[in-house]
Amino acid sequence: MTLLLLCACTPQSGGDYDATYQQQLADYDRQTEQTQQQLEQSQKQLDQTQKQQDETARQLTRSKEQADRYNALLDRWEEQADRHDKVLDTLERILSRENAGETGADE
Repeated sequence: MTLLLLCACTPQSGGDYDATYQQQLADYDRQTEQTQQQLEQSQKQLDQTQKQQDETARQLTRSKEQADRYNALLDRWEEQADRHDKVLDTLERILSRENAGETGADE
């Protein structure tokens, strides 16, 4: 009777054990393949993100260069406007003197 109990308690026969082991290997291989695909997809996303960041950095650099050129141009325009204002002020003074002279001569 003891012998029968031991045989009845044996977890699996050799064939069942091999089938279970093969199934576990297949599951493991499938999970490994899925993980590899996920890693590859993640790498592609990282590469794409890096390209976008590089492009953004390039555009920011270009924008800054354009802003610097624009500011330099504005500075030159302001200097030129100041010079024109001085010329206009001088002309107004000259015309005022001439008009005052003509008014004085008319009297």
